[in-house]
Amino acid sequence: LYPEVDAALNWLTQFTDARMTGTGSSIFANFPDKEAADKILEKLPAQFGGFVAKAINSLEHKFLGHKIRLLRIPGEGSCEEHDSAAHH
Repeated sequence: LYPEVDAALNWLTQFTDARMTGTGSSIFANFPDKEAADKILEKLPAQFGGFVAKAINSLEHKFLGHKIRLLRIPGEGSCEEHDSAAHH
């Protein structure tokens, strides 16, 4: 790890289980609610940048209750939208 990334990871791990993104360009952690995340963000050392974001489960977001657009190859039919919740 780069020393800066290692330092940020070690800092955040004091409070909860912290992880790196797949590319290693960012670290993140899950908190029980926004208020808990905001409290830790307030303690963030000046050498680090940070923000609080709401996480989503991409599979749930994509397939449960959201419209999914299925695109077909031109000449093979038209574009259709399906309400995936109706298929469960």
